[in-house]
Amino acid sequence: MLAERRYEQAGDVPGEPSEGCWIARARVPLHHDHGLFGLTACLDSASDDLAIVARDPRLVHFDPRRAVFLAMRHGVHPGSRLIGLIRVVGDELIAEQITCRRPDQERAALAAVARRIGLADWAVSFSRASFDRLLLQQRMAELGVPFPFPIQRHLKLVGPLKAIYGSLAGPCSMKLMESRCLGFQRPRTEDPFHENLLDLLSLAGLLGHLSRALRAPVLPEAAAAAARAAWSLGRWDDAARWGGGRSEVRCGDRPASAGEIPDAPGKDGRGRAPLGDPRPGGAQRGL
Repeated sequence: MLAERRYEQAGDVPGEPSEGCWIARARVPLHHDHGLFGLTACLDSASDDLAIVARDPRLVHFDPRRAVFLAMRHGVHPGSRLIGLIRVVGDELIAEQITCRRPDQERAALAAVARRIGLADWAVSFSRASFDRLLLQQRMAELGVPFPFPIQRHLKLVGPLKAIYGSLAGPCSMKLMESRCLGFQRPRTEDPFHENLLDLLSLAGLLGHLSRALRAPVLPEAAAAAARAAWSLGRWDDAARWGGGRSEVRCGDRPASAGEIPDAPGKDGRGRAPLGDPRPGGAQRGL
């Protein structure tokens, strides 16, 4: 059912001793539904349009199969960090969650993280709150671990999501975006490994959501954000192309205002379907 059931487990926490630290591994098929949508959509990255909305021309070369998705949480043991990485291999997502069970394992854990990031062409995270690159860089420097990011291209998904949806009623958190965009309701758990794995799967899911939004811009917000970004970059043809997208989207019984995301279905079933819902009745709002 859920990906944590596929952990290679040894002892009281998922994982096993490896590379001088502690690593938990999981395999998740790309057809796995995270919320209402399969994760396969993350492969259709709409890189040209993503580069416009994110205002980063390097993203025209973005390839999710050459990317590593990153999320960080506090570890099981006091003072430890749990760093999760997920990448696409064939028709699966391979997750590795790296931590230390003793203070003297921290350098080995950071070195294991650096090796995996260094193999990728791209790094994808949600925001600084979910993956603090500067904190990681500082700690690696203190322990003499070469930092792999200077040659990396780093995509933070919160940027293009904010560009499309504007200022939300509250912080643009991963939990809010996975609920509104993916229809995913995160179960309550105090297991940092499980929470970190859900963070990683939501990264892939939200990248797929951006692809749907940019490939078929039914939401006026998506078209307007892309048009504004294209105009600021001097890409007049793209600005004109995006400026033509118009469609009314409703939240409940009223039109959606700029920057608002229609609600996912509630427990009573009367809520609106999440963005991109392929079910009957959801297609007119889907991305």
